[in-house]
Amino acid sequence: MSDQSLVQWFRQMAVLLNSGVCITRAIEICQQQSPNKKLQEASLVMLKELGFGQRLSQAMALCGPPFEEIHGGAVAVGEINGDLSLVLLRLADHSEESARIKRRLIAALAYPALVVGISAIGLYLLIRFLAPILAEVGLQLQGKPNLVSRGMLFLGQVFEREFLTLSALALFGVAAHRLGKSLWSRYPKRLEKLLFRIPLVGKMLRLGVLIRICQTLETMIGGGLALTQSFLLTAKTCGSRYYAEDILVPSVERIHRGESLSQALRGSPGLPNTFLGLVIAGEESGRLDESFRYLSRLYEMELVNAVEAFLNALEPLSIATVGLVVLGVLLSVFAPLSKLLTAV
Repeated sequence: MSDQSLVQWFRQMAVLLNSGVCITRAIEICQQQSPNKKLQEASLVMLKELGFGQRLSQAMALCGPPFEEIHGGAVAVGEINGDLSLVLLRLADHSEESARIKRRLIAALAYPALVVGISAIGLYLLIRFLAPILAEVGLQLQGKPNLVSRGMLFLGQVFEREFLTLSALALFGVAAHRLGKSLWSRYPKRLEKLLFRIPLVGKMLRLGVLIRICQTLETMIGGGLALTQSFLLTAKTCGSRYYAEDILVPSVERIHRGESLSQALRGSPGLPNTFLGLVIAGEESGRLDESFRYLSRLYEMELVNAVEAFLNALEPLSIATVGLVVLGVLLSVFAPLSKLLTAV
């Protein structure tokens, strides 16, 4: 489902409720005007549940996707505080910010994806058609194939059987996907820690999780939800078992024991120094939501820089790979030719 459709739904609901329209009528209007089928179906489910006497937050939780647990929690706070339209506007801003970051990352990755795709096509054509011919020429010149010539002939024979090659690659992809899914279900935290240690990629993954955590906490705390409840909801929706179980949930337990948020987060693994520093500033000023908003913007800029560094490393790597294959093709011909000329 388009993220923009959900943003429009939240904004339209906020405007209608702020104008004095009752909840059921507002949902009916949004259902009729939404171009998204999933939102239309979810709106009908909510209308049905509201007719049974459920609150909007309960009806939203029963709907499931496209609504998340964070949406129902924020709406529940708005129902208690009597500022439901303001909470819906905050949810719209939260969804819009998440969608904007996704679009920015997709746009940044479009060019390197094109470069890698063209390089892959070039390698296929080179190995499929040219490499076997040149390797055969080298074999005729030398009589006995060297290691490079044998490698090129083997790759040419593999790619010559296109159907078998594609079938083998598809089977390998399916098996790798199932194995990865099985390992992820058994050892999610260990695999996350391993991914976080990968150069460049690990940094981007960590920053992505931190951005989602900060955006969610800003929305929840700014909407009036209690600090501990905000952290528990964020733990369920941040997308990382490692951050949820090793940082967010333990922090809630320490807060229940009487510690401040900065004390509860002190020494937590995976949190940069800037995170703790701005949390302390937010506690002193009484504006924790503003601190988390600034942190999300700060980590977004760091993420953009990390993506640029990754792209700067990816492009020469793809060019170097093509260059190595071309070098192998040339060596399969010129190595035996050089020996032949030397012997003459």
